[in-house]
Amino acid sequence: MKKIEVTWTIKYPHVVYGNPYSPIAVCIIYPHRYPDRGVDFTDFDAKQYKEYISLCERFVSYGAAVAGLQNTELGVFYVAKTILSNPNIRYLVVIGKEFGHKIGSLYRSISLNLYDESIRRYLSKETFDSLRSQIEIIDLIGYDPFRIENIVKNIIEASYQESPKEIVFNDKKWIVWDKGAVEKYISSRKSYRLSILGYTIVIEVDSINSAWIAALDMVSTYGVEIRDWRGRRLVLPYTLIINIDNPLNTEGLDKASLDEYFNEMLSGEIREGEPYTYGHRLFKWFGLNQVEKAINKIRNGYLTQGHIALYDPKVDLESNDIPCITEMHIKVIENEVSLRASIRSWDVARALPFNIYALAKLLELIAKELKKDIGKLIIIADEPHTYL
Repeated sequence: MKKIEVTWTIKYPHVVYGNPYSPIAVCIIYPHRYPDRGVDFTDFDAKQYKEYISLCERFVSYGAAVAGLQNTELGVFYVAKTILSNPNIRYLVVIGKEFGHKIGSLYRSISLNLYDESIRRYLSKETFDSLRSQIEIIDLIGYDPFRIENIVKNIIEASYQESPKEIVFNDKKWIVWDKGAVEKYISSRKSYRLSILGYTIVIEVDSINSAWIAALDMVSTYGVEIRDWRGRRLVLPYTLIINIDNPLNTEGLDKASLDEYFNEMLSGEIREGEPYTYGHRLFKWFGLNQVEKAINKIRNGYLTQGHIALYDPKVDLESNDIPCITEMHIKVIENEVSLRASIRSWDVARALPFNIYALAKLLELIAKELKKDIGKLIIIADEPHTYL
C-alpha cells in the first residue's frame, strides 16, 4: 500500500508522537487539569497526568502514530490539524468518559456527518469534510481507557495488517486494516525565508499557517528543554522575528475558530476571575480606548506616536499571570499601515494562529480607520516555546 513520507513538524503538548507511517491515532478524553495551568495544578492532577501520559506512551509503543489527551472541546481543532498533516493516519480511536465538556459528542458529530452548531465553532466545513474523508472514528467514548487498554492494543495491531480484520467489543464491531495513505493529500507546509543573525532568527512568510509551521520548526530544531512552575517546555533561546507579508491569509486554518477568538477580544470584556484579556487591555484598561487614541495620534500627524501598551508594571510586576503580548506599534509608510507587536512569552503550538489572526484583524481595523492599505504584520517574540 502507498505511504507518504511525513515528519512531525507541528507538535502539541500532552501528546506522544510515534511512527508517522502508522495508520492509527488515539485521542483520550482527559478529565483533569494539565500541568501548564500553573498554581491550579494539584498533586492529584500531577499523579493523574503521569498515569494518562504513560498510557499514551504505551499506545504509541503498540504502534499508534500519535496518542494524546484532550480536556476541552477546542482540542478537536488541534486533533484535526494533527491528523490532516499526516495522510497515513486513517483511523482515530476516541476513548474516555465525558465529564462536563462535550468532547465525545463532537467526535460523534464528525462520525455521523453532522456539521452542527457544536462542531461549527471549532472546525470549518472544509476541515470537517477533509477529516471525514481521511479517517474512520472508532468510538470507545464512555469507556475507561485503562480498563480496555488491551482492546485498543488489538485495534492498533489490526490496523497494521494488509488483510481486513474484524474487531468485536460488546455491541460494537469494526473492520480494520492498513488502507495506505489517503489519496487526496495536500501538504500544509509552506515555504518560508530564514535568516539567523547572532541570537536573532528572522523569518519571512506569506500567511498565518506558514508562520505557524516556521515557528514550530524553529522551536523543534533549536529549542532547549526547561522545567519551571509551568511544567516542561521546549524553549527557543533566540529572539524570533516573524515578518508576515499577507497577515489576513488564513489558508489551511479554521477561520470560524479564529473569528470567534477575535470577536471575543474585540468585545473588550473580562470575566470574573480572569487576570486580564487582551481586549480589556486594548479598549478599557487605563480607562481609555488605546486603539482609538493611537489612531487619532496618527491622524493628527504624530506618525511615530501610534503606540499601545498592554503591560501595566503597577499590576503585572506583582502577578504571575500577565499578558504575553506586551505592546504594539502602528507604523505608516506612504499609503500603507503596518503593525509590530512584542511578545514576551509565546506558546507557538496553541496560541500562535489565534494571536496572529487577532493582530491581523486589528491591523485591518486600523487601516480602514486611517483609509490606508494593509501592510505587514511583524512579531518580535522573546521566548517562543511548546509544552512537552
